[in-house]
Amino acid sequence: MSTTTNAAIGKFPRHVAQLFRGEALQHSRQKTEKTLGSKDPSYMTALAAGAVVVLLALAALAPAANAQGSRKDDIVFGTTGHPVSGATVRVCQAGATGAPCSPLATIYTDATLTTAAANPFQTDGLGNYHFYAPAGRYLIQFAGPGITGTITQPDVILAPDVSSSGAGNNISAFGLNLGGNLTVAGNATISGTLTSAGFNPGTLTPATLQVTGNGCFGGPRPYIDVTCPPYGARGDGTTDDTTAITNAINAACSTTIGGSATVPDVVFPPGRYLVDQTQGSSTTPDLPSCAGLRIRGLGNGALMTFATPAQAYIGIVQGSNPSAAPVFSALNQSNPSMTFEDVAIDAYNQAIWANNAVGLTLTNTCLRVQTTGKPDNTPLKLTNVFNFWMNKGCLETLNGSVTNGALPVSIWDGETNGASSPNVYIVRMQDVTLAGGAIQYIQRVSSSSCSVDWVFRNILREASSSDFINISSVGGNTVCMGEITIDHFQDSDTGNPAAAVINDSAPGFLSGVTINHAVGGANGIAGKAILSGHSNSRPRDDHRVRDFLLRGSL
Repeated sequence: MSTTTNAAIGKFPRHVAQLFRGEALQHSRQKTEKTLGSKDPSYMTALAAGAVVVLLALAALAPAANAQGSRKDDIVFGTTGHPVSGATVRVCQAGATGAPCSPLATIYTDATLTTAAANPFQTDGLGNYHFYAPAGRYLIQFAGPGITGTITQPDVILAPDVSSSGAGNNISAFGLNLGGNLTVAGNATISGTLTSAGFNPGTLTPATLQVTGNGCFGGPRPYIDVTCPPYGARGDGTTDDTTAITNAINAACSTTIGGSATVPDVVFPPGRYLVDQTQGSSTTPDLPSCAGLRIRGLGNGALMTFATPAQAYIGIVQGSNPSAAPVFSALNQSNPSMTFEDVAIDAYNQAIWANNAVGLTLTNTCLRVQTTGKPDNTPLKLTNVFNFWMNKGCLETLNGSVTNGALPVSIWDGETNGASSPNVYIVRMQDVTLAGGAIQYIQRVSSSSCSVDWVFRNILREASSSDFINISSVGGNTVCMGEITIDHFQDSDTGNPAAAVINDSAPGFLSGVTINHAVGGANGIAGKAILSGHSNSRPRDDHRVRDFLLRGSL
């Protein structure tokens, strides 16, 4: 018999309720047959008709259900099959154990679940019992006279009153499979685990949110995580993540918020991300870029011994016929150009090439290349750049696994690119470790302006066989250069003890050089502050050298 029907029967006199229950009806029929001494068909017909009348009366008189709890009605039978009067009924929680069972469930005297009932309790004189409780699963035990030991009924289900619309009427399901959507207009409480392939709550406002596994943001706010769907980079040092990273960067560069272009950060969680080098004669960078893009790592490793930690690793897979193209190209980017933060790029021929870019910034970023024999083989190339900043990090050139002390750690040059000025203006490099050759400036085309305002502070260079700054030109182009400050520069383990801090071999003008606390060369052999290889007609003025460990001459 349904719980809802039992709840309705409870509102009528007990003999009427018994008449409706099948057990009581059968009992009454047997008693009557025994009294009459025969199974009178006319009697049975009349009894059935009476039952129909009772059912119709119940349907007409029962009030509409609006309860919050569910009602359990039943009869306790003994071992002889007769109802047991005064039997002890014990209602316990679903996971209860023992006899008597524990822990007890909370039961109530009414459907509104406002007044708690005694638990355990006893059946009435005819073995009947009832109680109210929230919908769910329970364990019920019976004991007493006429019952051998304890009878346990596990997994007793109290179904919800689906006809009720009262607030607080709960639905308890042990398994719920939905083929469509579930809409919750109020609050939803989950005491276990919620697993979902796609979870879109709209607005999620928990007081606290704890994630025991991995978490990510697909963006665009607050950022785009390359490992998050729909991108799905693995960063496991094995998987080719080129497509995933490309898609994430393209999504960031195409983001608009409120009708305005807004480029979110592209974030690399801890890992080793592999990217394919373009092949053949391709000049296409390995990965896309755009002005305002910030590449940010969340790693905890370092690319080289002297690098600052906390860098995500992007490694290039060379392929059978690798091109000379860079991993990233900042081409014709207005302020701000790109920003790299806490990343390590282990490139093939070039890691980053900025050409006619304003505001390129590297923070705690390490760039490394192999010796390839291809044009402008260097970790960092700056062409016609204005306002470049590098704070912390490293630049390194390798030949296999050994530092190549002759390969430039960076090439700065003036080239033809539209209307941009072929010079490098305003450079700040601080707290940087170099391992390899010189910072090479090349004036490749004629310029009517000067490359000025370069500041280097706290620079450590390892295993170099070259000068620190080497100034040169192509085709006899004159170089105008000034306002170079070098403050605290140290050569270590150099392969050229006579290396100069600045080697100026190009025709033109060099002025306004300040060198403070610099050590060029090593092992007590002559190194020079400024080595001039041009003709004596080249003016040098306003040079200030202070606290320079002078092993040679100015």
